[in-house]
Amino acid sequence: VNTVYTIEVSANNSIGEGKVTKRNDTTKMRDNVTIETAAVSPQEVNLTLYYEERINFNCSITQHHPKKEVTIVYYNTTLLINNQTIPDLDLHPYTTYIIECIDGTGDLCLEAMANVTTEEDKPSGTPQNLMQNATASTSFTVTWENPLDNETNGIIVGFTVQLYGNGSNSYEFNTSSTVHMYKATNLESNKVYTVNVSAYTRIGVGPAATINITTIPKGWT
Repeated sequence: VNTVYTIEVSANNSIGEGKVTKRNDTTKMRDNVTIETAAVSPQEVNLTLYYEERINFNCSITQHHPKKEVTIVYYNTTLLINNQTIPDLDLHPYTTYIIECIDGTGDLCLEAMANVTTEEDKPSGTPQNLMQNATASTSFTVTWENPLDNETNGIIVGFTVQLYGNGSNSYEFNTSSTVHMYKATNLESNKVYTVNVSAYTRIGVGPAATINITTIPKGWT
């Protein structure tokens, strides 16, 4: 419930106390305001506020960086209705954001807070450090690492490996997310081969890292 307090202020000197000034202030109980969120795309979230009166809410969307422990403000707006999709946010896929809405009038002490994680997307970056190892006349091995953390855009499910050779058949297969190596065998000696490696999430395949490898001529060690 709301509570009324009376504040009395007066001045005193050696003669006595002066006139008393009175002021009545009312504290307002925080009303029950709830917020619901839902990710509708890798860059957009749906925001629903539930409250009794139609008032303006200043809303912000922030991302808390767990390593740097800083908060980045992404968006500020004023909501006029109970249900509104916030468009054109350009948020990062598969990232948790904090949504906080506070009464814009500064009078009713209404606020609500919730977390929302944006949808996954396909990776925007290539696998890192694609390198050749153990090259022979008829085989070679390549290794790689995951894309950068801010370019995975979701959970890496696996990798797609493509092998091309001039005038030869091409090969493509998928590996699991824990496999970061591919060994090509039964190759021709002294020939250039191209290997493409892409990471993929459940949404799709990202861009490929590429390397050209020449097998050793026969008789070379």
